[in-house]
Amino acid sequence: MTLDEAGDIFTHWKTSPPTHRLVGIIAQMLGWKLQAAPRVRIGFSSEQLKVLTESGAVKTRDVHEGLGQVLSFAELSQKYRESRKGGS
Repeated sequence: MTLDEAGDIFTHWKTSPPTHRLVGIIAQMLGWKLQAAPRVRIGFSSEQLKVLTESGAVKTRDVHEGLGQVLSFAELSQKYRESRKGGS
């Protein structure tokens, strides 16, 4: 979605706001309070994570580890700089 398209949507909403927003505003005006959704824990316990890391199934240190094998950021930067020099 472009900014222009978003602007069109917001302009439309000025005259025709989304129904769910109107219902929420009216409910709040009548005293209804929004209740927070219950928190759901997602992930592993520290013991589970320890077992997984020791077995080699999960690596917890560097999320970018191995990405350099797929993308060489130094090489990409060099190619970009060279293309900018040649295009000037």
